[in-house]
Amino acid sequence: MQFLGKATIKVAGNTLNSMAGAKLNLGGSEREPVMGATKMLGYSSKPVAGMVECEVALAKGQSLKSLDFEDATVTFIADTGQVWSGANAFLSNPLELTAEGGGKVSLKIICEKFEEVTA
Repeated sequence: MQFLGKATIKVAGNTLNSMAGAKLNLGGSEREPVMGATKMLGYSSKPVAGMVECEVALAKGQSLKSLDFEDATVTFIADTGQVWSGANAFLSNPLELTAEGGGKVSLKIICEKFEEVTA
């Protein structure tokens, strides 16, 4: 049986040169307990944005600004076949380049939520 080992990340249909270790947070609701005097009464919830965190390698001739985007569709594709997509996504952090290990650039991509896409 195969388990998730690699992910491909696409922004507006373009594949990123992503490094190992990408993370996906689907977004949705975060629930917190509501406590009474003697027991838990239930919970309250608040919305949480969807997020992809990854590092990408900067290729020869590639503009660093090409990694800065907003209002794009982001797709997270697992090597096990699952696909998640988020619309109206944007890069939330300023671009920062590390001059080693392939020229790593950390990306934090935010959208309302990621939905699993069925084939």
